[in-house]
Amino acid sequence: MRCVIISILCLTPFLAIAEDIGCPKGTIQNGEETPGVTEAWCELKADRSQFHGPYLSWYGNGVLGTMENYNHGQRDGKAEYHWGNGKLQASGQYKNGVRDGATSAAPIQLMSDTGMENQYPDMSQDG
Repeated sequence: MRCVIISILCLTPFLAIAEDIGCPKGTIQNGEETPGVTEAWCELKADRSQFHGPYLSWYGNGVLGTMENYNHGQRDGKAEYHWGNGKLQASGQYKNGVRDGATSAAPIQLMSDTGMENQYPDMSQDG
C-alpha cells in the first residue's frame, strides 16, 4: 500500500501535463517536466514558437506556481504567481505583452539588522 501511495504522489505533476488545460482552437498543447518544475502551455499550430492560450507551471510538489495567458506570443490577461506553499506571490493584468494596471505583490520577509521586515518584490520590470 505504501508504494502505491508514493507512486501516485510522484506522478501528480506529470498528470497535470496530461490534463486538458483549455487550449484555444488552432493551437496544440505542449509541456515539459524538468527537475522541480512541470510546465504546460498552448502553442500555435502554424508557428510552434508562439505561446497562444494558457501557460501553467507547477512546483515539484504539485502546487501551481504560474498561471498566465498568451495571445500570439505576448502575455495577455490575468497572470498569477505563487510561492511553493501555494500562497499568492504576485498578480496582475497584461495587455499585448505590457502590464496593464496595478500589480499586487505579497511582501517578502527579510532579516535586517533590526529584525524581520517586509519588503515588496520589484514588479516594475516586464519579463
